[in-house]
Amino acid sequence: MADIIDITVPLRSEMPCSRPSALVPMCNRIMEKNPMSVLDIGIGFGIFGFLAREYTDVRLGRYFNWKTRIDGIEIFEKYITHLQREIYNNIYIVKVHYTGRLQDGTVFTTTINSAALQFKIGQNQIIPGLENTIVSMALVESKTVKIPTARAFGPQRKEMIQTIDRNQFPKHLKPVVGQKLQDYQMDGQIINVTVTDISESTVTLDANHPLAGKDLIFDIQLVEIL
Repeated sequence: MADIIDITVPLRSEMPCSRPSALVPMCNRIMEKNPMSVLDIGIGFGIFGFLAREYTDVRLGRYFNWKTRIDGIEIFEKYITHLQREIYNNIYIVKVHYTGRLQDGTVFTTTINSAALQFKIGQNQIIPGLENTIVSMALVESKTVKIPTARAFGPQRKEMIQTIDRNQFPKHLKPVVGQKLQDYQMDGQIINVTVTDISESTVTLDANHPLAGKDLIFDIQLVEIL
């Protein structure tokens, strides 16, 4: 038994399934650390929980008298079945409310007076700075965090701005500054663009995220752990 008796090994899976390439390195890490406590953030199907149980307790001959504490955090309750509950000591479902604002105080998004935020951990569905803050918070904790451009939507990229001839603009649409459109690429990819400038002969389209190049401030409250 390793001397380490109170170490938390965070296992971040890509839900609900995990890439096979992530399994071997994680198993090796578990055996190297030989932890007595494991926290799986975003359990999804639960494969990392099963592996953690196998390579801590079962590997050491503790087939039925498990000693390792394995806890999981999951946003989507529908992923959780009796299989995960057999393996994990505790499974926590997290819900948060948040308000996002710019440095000048302009609010660009909020969940207040609506459903709490739900998202899949580890799949880049929200900006890294916000996700990292949420998974580190305690129940009913409130926190204000400033997220710099690099950890939010990145800088404004000039190559994402394109000026086209008005003859290339869809005939059935009248361009208006601020108009949001979808641009279909040759490879089938769909890109969201915003009309940022109009002249008699051209239309300028910006594929940058509207919040690119901006530092963001979030007021976050962890409202529930189920």
